[in-house]
Amino acid sequence: MEVRVVCLGGPGIYAGKTFDDIDPGNSGYFHLQGSLVTGPSAWYRIDYDAEPIQTEHGPAQPANYVGDSLPG
Repeated sequence: MEVRVVCLGGPGIYAGKTFDDIDPGNSGYFHLQGSLVTGPSAWYRIDYDAEPIQTEHGPAQPANYVGDSLPG
């Protein structure tokens, strides 16, 4: 299931940005792959219990920054 998300926290290149077509799988986690050009990698988790946030692109689920790697 693809989801529109708003990234909360994390590297400045992602924080506050809206991303469409995120496929988090069953766990709700997704990875934004970084590079030397685009910035660092970051893992986020979608908060399905939170109310969607209205963005200029339409409603989006909040996604909280969890780190540069998945929690173990």
